[in-house]
Amino acid sequence: MRGVGVGREAAIAATHEGFGGRPVAALVYGRRQHLINLFLWPAHRGPADGADETTRQGYHLLHWTTPEYTYWAVSDLGLAELREFARLLRQADSTAR
Repeated sequence: MRGVGVGREAAIAATHEGFGGRPVAALVYGRRQHLINLFLWPAHRGPADGADETTRQGYHLLHWTTPEYTYWAVSDLGLAELREFARLLRQADSTAR
């Protein structure tokens, strides 16, 4: 998984699973003593939308879409750091086009 990094975080595991009848990629990033689980799948065609966020049982969940993908980032990392991770992902996604 070398080269799959976001800022100072690096992917430490990846898989390709099905969920709800669609393919879902799952990446696991490490940040200090925390894991960040990133799930993404092809989006239904449409405009990108802003990030939604919630906290459940001590885990922060961030959700956003781009014209190509739907993203969910889940972690017990501090919310500000998870937002920064998501910002870096969105920035990398926009420069890859």
